[in-house]
Amino acid sequence: AGLTRVANLTTPSERDVEASIKVDVDKAATGTGERTALIVRRVAANTEYRGRVRVDNLGRVWVAAARLDGTATEVAIGAEGHVGGITAGPGVPIMLKTSVKGINPTTIRVKAWRASDAEPGTWNVTRTDSTPAVQAPGGVGMTSYLSSHVTNAPVQFRYDDFSVVGLNDPPVAQGSGSCGNKHLGFCGAGA
Repeated sequence: AGLTRVANLTTPSERDVEASIKVDVDKAATGTGERTALIVRRVAANTEYRGRVRVDNLGRVWVAAARLDGTATEVAIGAEGHVGGITAGPGVPIMLKTSVKGINPTTIRVKAWRASDAEPGTWNVTRTDSTPAVQAPGGVGMTSYLSSHVTNAPVQFRYDDFSVVGLNDPPVAQGSGSCGNKHLGFCGAGA
């Protein structure tokens, strides 16, 4: 297993949200790559929806919708999607945006783009899911994962421009903030 770092905000608890974050790393991806996810509906420990971005060892960018079903093992909702036309690496931050809306089914949308570019108008991945445990309001957060196959640890993930907006009609809770370029470091590849 690799190393995972998580930061959660348990309040406010919302059903429909859109979250975004800028992420950068200090070293190029090796092994199976580096992953960051936006948690957009955390109902309970290990029960959540998330949208994630993965940078592979060639610098290619991939996005996916996923959930946790009561364990720490991520379950993909549909196939991972390649974000064409961009590559990422140290000093080339990526924006990740994830939206979650509705219940039975819930629609999870994910997109990523180079932070220096304009936000694309379309989502890279749109998936639906009706897993019972996640059909309720929840908190938000972020998580990063460094595979045990990474050969250049430690790797430092840098975050900025974290934003969460409620999508209720009319909005019940809206918020936006910045992580102030907070850093999350991994000190080894794990076992």
